[in-house]
Amino acid sequence: MIVSFTNDSTTSKRGAYRICVAIKDKGNPIILKGRVAWTAEQLVKAGSQGITTVQFPGVRLSEHVRVLRHDFGIEIETIVEKHDGPFPGSHGIYKLVTELAVLTESEVA
Repeated sequence: MIVSFTNDSTTSKRGAYRICVAIKDKGNPIILKGRVAWTAEQLVKAGSQGITTVQFPGVRLSEHVRVLRHDFGIEIETIVEKHDGPFPGSHGIYKLVTELAVLTESEVA
């Protein structure tokens, strides 16, 4: 569920990727940094389709999702899906449940 999305992500002075999000009906904005910020942004962009490591190989999505859940209280659903191919098995599809708004710097100020 997307409240709003603006592609106004930025890089801080140290070069770390960061975005500011607000959880609907929760008040204060949260600044997310690095891969955790990138993961949150991808979840918002994906909407109800969600994201998976099949789309983003090499990214530790499960760890970034864990941080979003446990450190920031963002609810993310995991759906386990089987896959075939040379390495058959299963993978998780992560879907954002919490309504997030990605804010621009002017909305935060």
